[in-house]
Amino acid sequence: MAEKSFRDIIQDPVHGSVTVEPHEKLFIDSPLFQRLRRIKQLQSVHLVYPGANHTRFEHVVGVMHLSGYFAEKSLDQLVQNGALKPSEMVRYYYLARLWGLFHDVGHGPFSHAFDNAILSDFGTNHELLCSRLIHEIPEMNTLFSSREFKETGLTSEDVAKSQEPYSDAKFDDVEKALLYVIKGPYSADITDFILRDSYHSGVREYANIGWQRLALTSFIRGGKMLLEDRSKPALLSFYFSRHQMFNTVYYHKTCRAADRMIRDILTSGKGTITPYVENLEKYVELDEESTMQLLREQPATREMVADYFARRIPWRLAYEAQWGTSESAIAQMVRDETYQRMLQENIQREMSSTADFFVDGAYLRATPLSPFEGQSTVTIYNRNTGTEEEWNPLSDFYRGGGHAFWIRVFINKKDEAQRTKLQEACRKVAHVRQVHM
Repeated sequence: MAEKSFRDIIQDPVHGSVTVEPHEKLFIDSPLFQRLRRIKQLQSVHLVYPGANHTRFEHVVGVMHLSGYFAEKSLDQLVQNGALKPSEMVRYYYLARLWGLFHDVGHGPFSHAFDNAILSDFGTNHELLCSRLIHEIPEMNTLFSSREFKETGLTSEDVAKSQEPYSDAKFDDVEKALLYVIKGPYSADITDFILRDSYHSGVREYANIGWQRLALTSFIRGGKMLLEDRSKPALLSFYFSRHQMFNTVYYHKTCRAADRMIRDILTSGKGTITPYVENLEKYVELDEESTMQLLREQPATREMVADYFARRIPWRLAYEAQWGTSESAIAQMVRDETYQRMLQENIQREMSSTADFFVDGAYLRATPLSPFEGQSTVTIYNRNTGTEEEWNPLSDFYRGGGHAFWIRVFINKKDEAQRTKLQEACRKVAHVRQVHM
């Protein structure tokens, strides 16, 4: 008789005791996942909030835990209604947890900065790399062939497809609804990073979210996850907490200046980094410490890395403004980086001299840290009428307060003498924009 496999327990500072199934432990203990211990969850925030040194490793474990909670509550209702067999529920439960566990495993050092500076040149991102790592790393093939994993009734394709470009044919109705657990507006992913990032940044007052209520009042119907109407206030509160984290932590002016410094380092070090991206087995060796040590030895990046280690951030905020606008306009601004590029060009034209500066706004490519990224309507179920309606929480969130798009313009400290001229150019561009609104 085969020896019984027992669950492990991880003690997490945010969620308490987190159970780990035998097949999950195999993946967690692998080098592919252990490297996440050396990749910070927030690439630059520790330079402003010293406690924010938490990692992608603890985040993916937390998302696995929350994904299981969300899935269990919604799947149990299907079992109670006779729409799902208990054995089928277990399979879907394991799948949701693995989707949560694997969702960030493709991240490179400095996470989204690496996506934008390096991976975009290869026409890929951390999600697509996740799928490739599952299929192409020999050790992953061994783990997916293990007895523990086979007992789940799942395949490696089942796990990988949540990170691949969406295709309706890949998912059954229950799986389509469960995708909401890791990708929806109040997903396990967003829930964990609000709770975890606020805890480590020392702003726990922003994590007062009713995530359990949202999970307990969500249910699966016809391939969708529905939210009961009585929880609309809880969802708006969730949005507010996310917005507060965005305002005070993720987009803190010094964090954004540091993000640019990190991006510049990675861009200047592409020649050194590229071989590690072209070979997935070498990619697994990349983490923030090893990458910085590699670039520290290169003449083109040696001084930049030294500045990073000494927290000598070369950028200084020169101009900041919030512009009132419409909901449709702000939706375009935050999803399209060409708007910021246009502002950069207009300011440069007004400057009539050379200065090293950059425009920073609410746009962030392929990252959940922006409070606008990944937004979609939520299907609300009215318990009194038994009807469904599509609701855009973002509209209600901003109703009454108006819509504002903020921009910041940072100047390189070496060009500090031109700071006043840059500010004047920014004001002229802002004035022209207001006149033509």
